[in-house]
This record gives sequence, structure tokens and C-alpha cells, in this order.
Amino acid sequence: MKKILKPVSLALLVSFFVCGATFANGGAASIDKPGNVLIVVKATPVYKDNKNNQVAVLETDFPNVAANFSKLYSSAQSPLWFKNSKTLDVYFKNGNGSVFAAFSFNGDFRFAITDLNKDGLPPKMAEQIQYTYPSYSIEIVKEINTKDITVYRVTLENSKGFITIQADEEGLIEIERLQKIVAPKQKQ
Repeated sequence: MKKILKPVSLALLVSFFVCGATFANGGAASIDKPGNVLIVVKATPVYKDNKNNQVAVLETDFPNVAANFSKLYSSAQSPLWFKNSKTLDVYFKNGNGSVFAAFSFNGDFRFAITDLNKDGLPPKMAEQIQYTYPSYSIEIVKEINTKDITVYRVTLENSKGFITIQADEEGLIEIERLQKIVAPKQKQ
């Protein structure tokens, strides 16, 4: 009798410890049979409008979204989910920068916009931009992804103004030019 109780007691003690630690980190845990591996399920909140208005739990209410997000962004850090009328939107940190992504309610990836650092452009694209706009420096880089395409929206700056361009594998398109204007000195 003692031999049977020790393994069961140890399994229960381990399960209470792991479950307690998991619940403290916002998740839930279960054991299908004593001695088997724990199955850990997170309980990621989904908000509407602000963080004071939780409307769902990602893994239980939108399991396809949770699975697709985990597959696409396995290294995502600190995801913050919001439910809108047509999409589930998530803000998170990734190795490349800050990301905003949208998924349909059935789990389909819609798009992502990543704020990259100045070195985040593919090298060939950065060279092409520097060649085309030699007097400008790269200031802001956003990577925009859909299922089918990736484009970059790049803001350049020099002493006279700003240029916003769209860059992809096919080339550069100038979107906008803004001129810096020096405000006249006011009389005192």
C-alpha cells in the first residue's frame, strides 16, 4: 500500500505545484493520467476598447486564431489582444520590433505591420534607396505583410524635407514629399 501511495502523492504534489505556478502566470494546467506529461493551456485575455473590458479568452473562444498566431509568431512577447467588429487585433514585441497584426475570427491571418529599426530593411533595398536618394537618411521603416506580399514604407529625411517611399522586390515608389519650412521670427 505504501508503494502505491508514494508515486500518487508525488504526482499530486507536482501537479498542484505546476498548476499553482501556471495559474499565477495567467494559464491553466491539467494531467490526463498520473505520471503523464502536463498539458499547459494559457488563458490569454481578449479586450474590447481598453484593458478594463475583457470580452473573451483567446485559446478557448478563438482556438484557430491562437494556433495560427503561435505558428506564425512563435517568439512573440507580451501579446495584447483586442476584438473589433471584424478582426482580432494583436500588439506584441517580436525579434524585429513592435508588431500590430490582424486575424479573422476563424483564424486567417489578414496583415501585420512591423516597426523596424533603420537597419531592418533588406540590404539590397537599403542600397537602392541610398543610391536613389543620396542626400537623405533612412529615418522610419515599417514592414507591411499580407499572406501574399511584403512591402516596406520608408520615411527619409534631409535638411530640406522628408520623402515617404514604398519599397518592394520590384522597386521604389515615391508616395509623398514634405518640405521643411522655417517659421518666420516673430516681432517682439
